[in-house]
Amino acid sequence: MLSIAIVSLLIFLALGVPVCFAIGLGGLLAILFGGNLPGFMAVQQMIRGMNSFALMAGPLFILAGEIMGAANLSKLILDFCRSLISWTKGGLGMVSVMANMIFAGISGSGAATMSAVGSLTVPELKKAGYHRSFIASLIAGSGALGPIIPPSTNMIVYASLTGFSTGKLFIGGIVPGIIIGLCLMLMCYWYA
Repeated sequence: MLSIAIVSLLIFLALGVPVCFAIGLGGLLAILFGGNLPGFMAVQQMIRGMNSFALMAGPLFILAGEIMGAANLSKLILDFCRSLISWTKGGLGMVSVMANMIFAGISGSGAATMSAVGSLTVPELKKAGYHRSFIASLIAGSGALGPIIPPSTNMIVYASLTGFSTGKLFIGGIVPGIIIGLCLMLMCYWYA
C-alpha cells in the first residue's frame, strides 16, 4: 500500500500535478488498489480528520486579518502607532514594528500581518530613505511576530495536537513577543 502511494505520488509530481493534488491522488490510489479497507471507512476517516475545531482557527484568523485589512483597520493601527512614537529617531521603522505587533495580536497570522501592515509602510519607508534590504528584513522580522504574540494559529494547533493548555501557551507568548518587538525597535533606532 505504501509503495503504491509513493510511486503514484512521484508519477503525479513528474507529470506536473500540483503537490496538494498529487498527495491526495496518491493516497486515494493506495486506498483503492493497495488496501483491503472498505471505501466508506476511508471517507469517514477523511471527514473525521478535517472536522477539527483547532484546524479551523487558521483559516478563520487569516479571514479575520483580511477583513480587517479591507476595513482599513491596519491604517487606523498605523495612525495610532504614529501618534505614539513617530517623533523619535528611527520612528517610522519603529511605527512599522509596533503596528505589526498590534496587528499580530489581532490576526494571529504572520502572513496576514505582513500583508496588511507591510503594504502601507513599505512605500513610506522607501520615501524616508531606508535601504531596501533593511525594509525587507524589518517587515519580515516584525511580521514573524504573528506566530509568537497570542492569539496564534500555531499555538492553537500545537495545543490541539499535544493536549497542552492553549491559555498557558498564550500567556507564555506575550513576554517573548514584546521583547522581540522592543529589540526590533531598538535596532531601528540604532540604524537611523
